[in-house]
Amino acid sequence: HGRLDLSNRGLTENDGVILAEALKQNPYITELNASHNDLGHSAVDIAGASSLKKLDLSHNNLLANYVTPYLYNTNLIALNLEGNG
Repeated sequence: HGRLDLSNRGLTENDGVILAEALKQNPYITELNASHNDLGHSAVDIAGASSLKKLDLSHNNLLANYVTPYLYNTNLIALNLEGNG
């Protein structure tokens, strides 16, 4: 399995959409740290990447009430949403 650390990279919601597509095409990435960015609602697409098992989306200006229901339909075993709205 592979780990990808994209924390503190200034990623935006548009970057998140691109990242989600890349993750879907690369099943070897199973852990992603995308904390301290500004991914917004693209987090839903990122969380939907079926290969991910561990995902850190802390401090990304997410509205937890909007995002959280979608995250239950994934294969995630660890999810960090700390520091979001």
